[in-house]
Amino acid sequence: MSNFEDDRSNPALTAEVQKVTAFLNEAGVFFVRPTVFHLKIGKINYYFGRGRIVIDGDRKRYPDTGLEALKDLLQKCGYLRPRS
Repeated sequence: MSNFEDDRSNPALTAEVQKVTAFLNEAGVFFVRPTVFHLKIGKINYYFGRGRIVIDGDRKRYPDTGLEALKDLLQKCGYLRPRS
């Protein structure tokens, strides 16, 4: 659940937030939303807008971006069951 229920000032960002958070909620993945532009799943940080992914402790951001990259990373890290 988002900590920022009234972040509707940017419709494109709001649509992305809704899509990503709906996916995570449906998949049963626990996340927190430290800021309006950022959500965190364990050591994985996802930044809305550009879809950037940063893993705590890594010096560089994850090379892939967007929801599909997040899904793949969550699967690799064991947060999701393998896709069939």
